[in-house]
Amino acid sequence: MTDFETDLRTALDEDVATDTHATVAAVRRGARRRRQRRRATMAGAAAALVAVGSFGAARLLTDDGPDPANSSPASSPTHIRTMTTSDSGPLVASYEPDCECSVLWQRDGTGWERLRSVPQTSLWLSMAPNGRDGIMLRGEYAAGIDVTHDGGSTWTALTVRGPTPEDTEGGEIGAWATGEHYWLVEAGFTSDGSTLPRDVLNVWLGPVGGDTVEPVELPDVDRPRAIEGMGSTGDRLVAVRSSDGETTPLVSDDDGSTWQEQSWPCRSDTTPGYEFRTSGAFAYCDVADSDEVAVHRSDDMVTWELRERLPDALQSWPVGPDHTILALNDGALVSGPDGVTEADLGFDAFAIRGGAQHGDRLYLATARGIHESTDGGATWQELED
Repeated sequence: MTDFETDLRTALDEDVATDTHATVAAVRRGARRRRQRRRATMAGAAAALVAVGSFGAARLLTDDGPDPANSSPASSPTHIRTMTTSDSGPLVASYEPDCECSVLWQRDGTGWERLRSVPQTSLWLSMAPNGRDGIMLRGEYAAGIDVTHDGGSTWTALTVRGPTPEDTEGGEIGAWATGEHYWLVEAGFTSDGSTLPRDVLNVWLGPVGGDTVEPVELPDVDRPRAIEGMGSTGDRLVAVRSSDGETTPLVSDDDGSTWQEQSWPCRSDTTPGYEFRTSGAFAYCDVADSDEVAVHRSDDMVTWELRERLPDALQSWPVGPDHTILALNDGALVSGPDGVTEADLGFDAFAIRGGAQHGDRLYLATARGIHESTDGGATWQELED
């Protein structure tokens, strides 16, 4: 880390990307989010986006870094990157400046348990809805990809069959754990040294609970960033294909062997936001001549039902399978099974890094701390160390 980056961290008291690629990707993502306010590429308890760009600024290079064991460990998360949950409690990935390492934490009763430290400066993870199985991406350049089968306590290396990510230069990696599957996606280019780089997009799929992913082919997908979201609803796999500003859901009933195009329940001249959760697939459609969005839900990506109409939020964050925080210009709302109410967050909603649910408690992470709600998201309190 340069002296300038250290000074900048101190002055701003928040995270600053330690890699130029990560900074550019984050800025690009922020600009895209402002242009397309309701687009949610992958969210909810079923999956999490685990890198810094559209698929993460995560080229597969080695990033050994300093040994975290030689530094004094923190007693709670400080610079929080992302948040999810396991069957034992909320999981938080943080960057720790003292050791220039990443740490995986779990909320244990009234305190924090330090599950794992890695010498890379970023750590992203996605847990399956069962709370036991998950996938982890280590390092800004994906120095390692690991899986867990015990809620994050222990991790083993993921085996990638077929074309390996190391074969693709300049790639960006995304990884998700959905209801029954691990997804691994890479966009980049290859060259044999005598030809111009060739755009490629590799997709791997494997069963949750296993340690291996296999390559799969998606129809009419032949360029990087052509797949922008993945998930599952019921026993169906879903991949969202992007082309010329439009998105198309692709659905598979046979573990990725064959795929069928489906349609969103929105007007053809709009691009919906979407989420895949344990409680179903959700599409957010702009309402003509209105400042609202129509929320549709489906169990199979074929038949959709109108669930409710909500204010067109500037941003939204899923919190568990049934709750969503909506950020407005003048406050925040929470949408849940009982409808939409005001959310008294006690902090700026645009500072949210992630959300999770464990039992009847909801959690939101910001760069500076974790907040908890015990009343369905109406009020929030910052957790003490």
